[in-house]
Amino acid sequence: MKKTVLYSILVLFAVSSNAQIASDTGLQKKVDSLKLLMTNSKTDKKLSYYKEIIRLFVNSDPDICLKYTDSLFLFSTKENNKNGIALSYFYKAISYKNKSEYNKAFTCNFKALHLFEELNDSTLQGNTLLHIAVCYTNLKSYSKSLEYLEKAERIYENIGDYSGIIWVLGNKSIIYGKQNLYEKALEIQQLMLTILKSDTLKGTDFIYDNIIKTEINIAVSYMHINNFEKAEKYSLDALVPIRKLKDKVSEALVLLNLGQIKSQLGDTKQALNYLNEATVISKQIKDKLLLINCYKSTADCYEKDRNYKKSNEFLIKYNDLYQKVYSADEFEV
Repeated sequence: MKKTVLYSILVLFAVSSNAQIASDTGLQKKVDSLKLLMTNSKTDKKLSYYKEIIRLFVNSDPDICLKYTDSLFLFSTKENNKNGIALSYFYKAISYKNKSEYNKAFTCNFKALHLFEELNDSTLQGNTLLHIAVCYTNLKSYSKSLEYLEKAERIYENIGDYSGIIWVLGNKSIIYGKQNLYEKALEIQQLMLTILKSDTLKGTDFIYDNIIKTEINIAVSYMHINNFEKAEKYSLDALVPIRKLKDKVSEALVLLNLGQIKSQLGDTKQALNYLNEATVISKQIKDKLLLINCYKSTADCYEKDRNYKKSNEFLIKYNDLYQKVYSADEFEV
């Protein structure tokens, strides 16, 4: 029997850098406004404005972010402000991580960590340790990643930072998923969901997004241990709020997973409906990876339904798009 390869994504949990999203015009206006406010401001105010500017670019444009972190470093050094110097290293590390320049990211992270320890800033110590762990995860050094996650978790527990604990647990579940240890990942994900739905974090903006991420990840884990009924339940639980948020990437991902789930449960008609929805959205948002896998999953579904003509049609689409994606830097979906 041919084995169906499930396309599923564990949604990565990383400590938020409070990055903001805006149009190019709106972004430049915001930057210009902050630069104007910075003029003649006192040191602490200037630091806050620098942080606001850096957060605008930290995840969207690491090269521009690095320019502003350099400016923050020079300003903080001139003012002998240890907190500003530490923050410049902290945001430099994120930018280098986003550029996959991990040696530079590690160097900046450890410099930031040393300074945050001197400043007794436990929250930013935990956040820096978490970023170090994410770098190790990206490098597939999972034992080192878990080592730093444990350190971060101890700090967050000591200061009662449940948001930090959720970030740690989320990243642990990702690591176990990457190692195909889905039962272990599920144990952690269920613990996360319990914490997120408890009164501990009640009423915070943090909860809503992370409940959705956790439900998606639980569904993915159940898919991988072939418990498709549970996978369907958690996928549907996540889909309703995702649609309210108009998060098209997550919606396409969940619909794609639901298509595969229903195919595994023998309901090819509903599976194809989900896969068609996922395909339409993937085209709208021009998500190459999602669209490739929509075509492949649709081909597999038609093959399972013994509609070989349609299966071959989508297999051709899959192969053509796959070749375009991996043989050219840019293309139009």
